[in-house]
Amino acid sequence: MRIICNPDPDLGRAHSLRLGLAALPSVRYCFVQNIDNPFVDPELIGALYAAREQAPYVTPEHLGPRRPSGAHWPSTHRTGPSG
Repeated sequence: MRIICNPDPDLGRAHSLRLGLAALPSVRYCFVQNIDNPFVDPELIGALYAAREQAPYVTPEHLGPRRPSGAHWPSTHRTGPSG
């Protein structure tokens, strides 16, 4: 295991993810999971891997597609799509 430290944690989790991905050897696929999702089982990982050629990325669904929270785009959430 190799640990990659983010020297600028204020840049956020996406920056940490980019650093980690950049440090990977040449790979075609990777699985990224938040650590607060403890119930991911090997069958789900297998299903995600089996679907890898169907789209640029794959995400599981439960009870319908996920929709992003307005918290991800606070200015749009507050003022509407025109900003």
